[in-house]
Amino acid sequence: MRIVDAHAHLFPRGFAGTYDARSGVTVLPHGKVRKRDGEEVPIMPESFADTSFPAEEMLERMDAQGVSQAVLLANSITDLEENVRAVGEYPGRFRAAMTLSQGPGAAEELRTWHSRGLTAIKFEMSEGLGYTNPGWYPDFRLDDPAMEPVYALAGKLGVTVAVDPGRVGGKTYQTEALEAVTAAFPETRFVICHLGFPDVPMPDPARREAWHRMA
Repeated sequence: MRIVDAHAHLFPRGFAGTYDARSGVTVLPHGKVRKRDGEEVPIMPESFADTSFPAEEMLERMDAQGVSQAVLLANSITDLEENVRAVGEYPGRFRAAMTLSQGPGAAEELRTWHSRGLTAIKFEMSEGLGYTNPGWYPDFRLDDPAMEPVYALAGKLGVTVAVDPGRVGGKTYQTEALEAVTAAFPETRFVICHLGFPDVPMPDPARREAWHRMA
């Protein structure tokens, strides 16, 4: 049986101590990051003292667990060059995603990253590490007309569009927008990450219904 890790992230060595002005995130030691509002959250186990996870370490763990391939996704603090390096240096083991700007230059960015081996787009919608972060595109909409050339080109190039909607109930959970986009671009492959990100146990009926609709 072939095992594929469908949702992984890489972080290059030297990542700890860096600051990303776009997201307002500071990378701390021992697997944590500090968000713009000061909250510290883990992005990997505390045992990762230097808060890095390059392709070579990913491969060691994949081989140990019998995982043949992995899909490397992306968010606002992802070093896309690390994704490019992984795909180029370890062909057949990785597929990897890009992030794009919002606006008329996004389609050209897609062409450039695709030419360098990235075969998916990741729309991380969360306010913490995603497009709707106050320092990135806080009013970003999946159905923004400016993104239509991106969806059309993705279909032509065979590039997958992966959407991480964020937790159910927030402004990032744009089910109607996603419905409109997938209907308008039927030749483009869309993937919903995290099973639609249910906010377990979702006792609120409206939130549960919103998740069911996304699923």
